[in-house]
Amino acid sequence: MDEESQLYDEIAEGEEAERIFKSPVFVKSIKRVEETYTMLWKSPAATAEARESYWARIQALGDVLIALNAVKQAGKVASSKAEAVARRDGGATNRNARSGK
Repeated sequence: MDEESQLYDEIAEGEEAERIFKSPVFVKSIKRVEETYTMLWKSPAATAEARESYWARIQALGDVLIALNAVKQAGKVASSKAEAVARRDGGATNRNARSGK
């Protein structure tokens, strides 16, 4: 894959990550999972082993959000690079960052 194709793939992935972050269903689902695991983690009835498991799940959920945010940020960086290349080349490229063509 050439550098230009890679940039546009990263842009598309970043845009998709942005849409996911803005999705009300995604936001609601993440909040629900985090609240559930936090409630179970704080439960006085939970054993130490169970608390450790819930804590690990909460951390894993955070890891997923960090990874998704990294994809979003990489897309923004790729978009800036693509714009710089287009300016440098005088806009000679026919690619559209939104369509990937």
